[in-house]
Amino acid sequence: MAFVQMPTQKTDKFNELLRRSQEIEGLRLTDAIPKHLYTPRVWRGMLSFVVSYALYIGAVVAVAHVHWAFYLPLWLIAGLGGWGLFCVAHDCGHNSFSRNRSFNHILGHIALLPLLYPFHGWRHMHNMHHANTNNLEMDVDWRPVLRVQYDAMPWWDKLVYSSTRTWLFWLGTVNYQRHSGFRPEMFPKLEARNEVRRSILFMAVAAVIYLPTLVYFTGFTGLFLYFVAPWLAIHAWFSLTTMMHHISDETPFLTKEHWSFNSSRLLLTTDYMYPKWLLFLTHYISVHTAHHVAPIIPHYNLPEAQAALKSAFPGMVREKPLTVQDVWHVARHCHLYDPVNGFYESFDRSPAAGDTRTGYSGPLTMKQQALRSYMSVLGSLAPDRAGARATDLFGYTREYIKQPDKEMSPLGAQRFHIKGIPGVPHGYQWGTGEQTILLVHGWGADSRSMYSFTRVLQRQGFKVATFDAPAHGISPGSLSTMTEFKDAVKAAIVALGDVVGIVAHSLGGIAATGALAELAETHRIKAMCLLGSPANLPVVIDRWANGYLQLKPQIVQAMHRELWKRNGVPVQHWDIPALGNALQLPMLVLHDQEDPTVPFCEAQQITTLMPWAKLEPVSGLGHVRILSDAAVLEQVARFLAENIKVAEVAQASA
Repeated sequence: MAFVQMPTQKTDKFNELLRRSQEIEGLRLTDAIPKHLYTPRVWRGMLSFVVSYALYIGAVVAVAHVHWAFYLPLWLIAGLGGWGLFCVAHDCGHNSFSRNRSFNHILGHIALLPLLYPFHGWRHMHNMHHANTNNLEMDVDWRPVLRVQYDAMPWWDKLVYSSTRTWLFWLGTVNYQRHSGFRPEMFPKLEARNEVRRSILFMAVAAVIYLPTLVYFTGFTGLFLYFVAPWLAIHAWFSLTTMMHHISDETPFLTKEHWSFNSSRLLLTTDYMYPKWLLFLTHYISVHTAHHVAPIIPHYNLPEAQAALKSAFPGMVREKPLTVQDVWHVARHCHLYDPVNGFYESFDRSPAAGDTRTGYSGPLTMKQQALRSYMSVLGSLAPDRAGARATDLFGYTREYIKQPDKEMSPLGAQRFHIKGIPGVPHGYQWGTGEQTILLVHGWGADSRSMYSFTRVLQRQGFKVATFDAPAHGISPGSLSTMTEFKDAVKAAIVALGDVVGIVAHSLGGIAATGALAELAETHRIKAMCLLGSPANLPVVIDRWANGYLQLKPQIVQAMHRELWKRNGVPVQHWDIPALGNALQLPMLVLHDQEDPTVPFCEAQQITTLMPWAKLEPVSGLGHVRILSDAAVLEQVARFLAENIKVAEVAQASA
């Protein structure tokens, strides 16, 4: 990685970090800390040890005597006690607990018993972290990877990385314990390897004695209640604390060209200010910058050492209160190393979108990340099953608009009946003219999205009709297919009998074109308007599959097979130019040039392959607001009125 100059585009924020790094280069940061703060007081350290063990044991014992409703808070308290013990072991690992190295090591092993974490394995790995804090090549704690590295990971490593950076961030240190605690071969020195082996043996003996005894007296339920759940709670505290110390939009990981030892100690840690009681119970672990500058300082002296650093280096120590928003931001956005700006990027950088079928909208949520991981695993094990599940997700219609609790007819509308379409018994119609314009909404929307056209079209003398497609709006269900959508459009045209024009949005354009192609000579349609419509379904599927799910090619191929089965035709059938070529209808294609959901090039493809279609680019309206813009409404109404009149004159003269 070092041969690549990163970041490629230094931002002002990154340059400011480099400036501060140069400002402290060559300084002895420890000179700013009073010497008496380096002296340990063993009795004070033992107080922390006793308090934390009492908190841990007391909470675990309490679980056995309370109603189950109190289990979770007691587990969190036990986790806090166990995390406090880890912080004591942390002092022991840095030899800041006492000046007796052997005593430190013995106490460190005892303190890590609730985690069954081999002390020397953690100690040696942690020393590597201190020597390389936020070094992109060498750090071992929460180091991000490049997207290209992430994509090349085996599926299991990718699943672990993605989940512990998002919805399972609170268990990130479980994986760290697995790697650091039980792999003596990682350490080059024989002495270190032997120490790690002795620690593993100690924890193995403790586990063999304690866990079977616990199961014998309390059963496997007791094993979970009194050991596993507290163990997970300790890791939750462990993960949250360390993640927030070293992951932030303000503290990047640096390549060796920009990394320096002083900057790693003073500038690349975020300290979160806890309430005093929590500072005491976590043994001031959140006062982390002072610890990185001088790891030999005992935990109870860290606040005073931090104050000295803040005085000596104004504005360089990052302190802030911990909020849920901070944690949420890190879990949602700080996933991968961004080689462009040197900070972080999220797993999904897709642009915002409106239609769930044509792209991904917004940043990746934890639920979406979990779903992506699930689909990745399922795709590796059972591609056809993954394809069927992906098809369900693709066909889901209730992402943004849920089914109303009850139906309320729109103001001024009358119902017209639709036959032969399950769940779509009727639509709505306005006006008293002799000819009707049918409005067809997009996927995931409903008829309400098209109401803005009713008045302007009535002023042109038309009746206006619309309906909720299967599994949309008031129609029951949450899954649909293009064939069902197309059949509903066709049934509405037949039911109305006097439809002379269609206005269709997004995927509704494909459904409407498919319906007209099947009706052939029997329909009376004389003009058509498409707004933000994709050219064909395969490209929509590809764009959706490459959104937040990042589906593998074999899953997409399985989707094509499943969609063929459900629709009765291959996905290539759903193609506006191919279906519309035989129609030769006057067609107006309105499309925003910066539509984030359906790219403008798709409108260009439609009008290139259908030369009689007229392309009218618009700007600043996106994928949805194009349906309510006054100029667009007038343009659509005028186009339909003029072309329908021309068609009637031509028909009369013939």
